[in-house]
Amino acid sequence: LHPYKAKNWNRPSVYEDMNFGQFISLENWDNPIEKYRRYATDASTFDKLEKLTVKGGDENQFLFCVTMQNHGSYGSAKNFKPYVTLDYEENYPRAELYLSLEKESDKAFADLIAHYENEEEPTMIVMFGDHWPEIEHGFFSQLFGKDFDSLGVMDVQKSHRTPYVIWTNYPSETVEQDMSSNYLGSCVLSLAGVKLTPYNRFLLDLKDELPIIGIGAVCDTEGTWYSQNNLPEKFQKLVNEYHILEYNNQFDQKHKITDYFSIE
Repeated sequence: LHPYKAKNWNRPSVYEDMNFGQFISLENWDNPIEKYRRYATDASTFDKLEKLTVKGGDENQFLFCVTMQNHGSYGSAKNFKPYVTLDYEENYPRAELYLSLEKESDKAFADLIAHYENEEEPTMIVMFGDHWPEIEHGFFSQLFGKDFDSLGVMDVQKSHRTPYVIWTNYPSETVEQDMSSNYLGSCVLSLAGVKLTPYNRFLLDLKDELPIIGIGAVCDTEGTWYSQNNLPEKFQKLVNEYHILEYNNQFDQKHKITDYFSIE
């Protein structure tokens, strides 16, 4: 589900290769779309999501939605008036526009949760971000208290940190946990009670040792960061094994250990 042009990033072919049963884009959206600037609002996107939910079926349903409301660039508000204001000596209009859009996302997400909160069908909702917005670096410098364009290795990790939430409408344990995005899929599958591939299990075991594999650095369970160029031997062995498996899964098709990456 993606309320924009299907051809971007070759999505029709990619989603077919990933065995999605259906891909809904602007070309076959059907429902009316509300827009902020030139992008579909999260509210109208979530409304479509709700309409696609099948109730009372015997099979599990998986919906993957890539939103567009807060996509860059942030130079023009057009039909959306920013209402978040920042109190700094310098003006950051792009940051104010982005943060205003984020406030709208908060409201839409709250409505989405409310919709499924009282549904009888067991439901898990996962929301995560993919990267920081391209707004004024001066604003980021204010956040870091130092020049954003000359960050050290450890501060760079913070600039790639995005929030995520896993919510269920049934009782589940509440945990706050930092992890790198390479683990998120396996973590969600595990929490959903879905059968895991050996590769999924490997990733979860790796996560128990190195919960964050960042940009040129890794973080262990004690919160200690290590440069990728200066890893302790035990971590270097784990990372090397991970790299080998990644290569075998993605590129070494002639020698791929298919059973390791698929359900038996």
